[in-house]
Amino acid sequence: MEFRSALSRTLFLLFIYTTNAANTKLFHEYIGAESDTIQLSDVPVNPEVEFHFILAFAIDYVSEDNPSPTSGKFNVFWETNHLIPSDIASFKQKHPKVKFAVSLGGDSIGRCKAFFDPKSTNSWVQNAISSLTGMIKEYHLNRIDIDYEHFKASPSVFADCIGAASNKAQEKQGNLICINSSV
Repeated sequence: MEFRSALSRTLFLLFIYTTNAANTKLFHEYIGAESDTIQLSDVPVNPEVEFHFILAFAIDYVSEDNPSPTSGKFNVFWETNHLIPSDIASFKQKHPKVKFAVSLGGDSIGRCKAFFDPKSTNSWVQNAISSLTGMIKEYHLNRIDIDYEHFKASPSVFADCIGAASNKAQEKQGNLICINSSV
């Protein structure tokens, strides 16, 4: 519990320092985890507010039918009926203040808890960069949200993996921002 509290405080401060302090009109909303009936066009967007949709979730597990870890190879676990790349690109073009993030981790896959469980730091980071780079480009993403809730690795391994993957993703994607929502 101390680890979660310390990490949460650290990442929150990092988020505060990287967010534009002048913009106090910011709204975040998780989408895709619970319903496949909500479409982007159903959400009213105020053009005066920066709006972040957070796609929930990309998880480094095989599938809901086979919930086993992949050591950093992320797969889409949000509802893809209405959250497809072309809809996201079109919505962003129509609403310039809208950004999209992918949330990594989450609580579960079906009835199984989704654990952070890397085979090794190096393989997890390499797999994460490879899979996330493709996902970021395909879905026109601007942010990565970290939302792991269950751990089989030590706090230092988690910090090493997430830190290295975040740094490399930002190097490859330029203006990509990594944020923390709830650890």
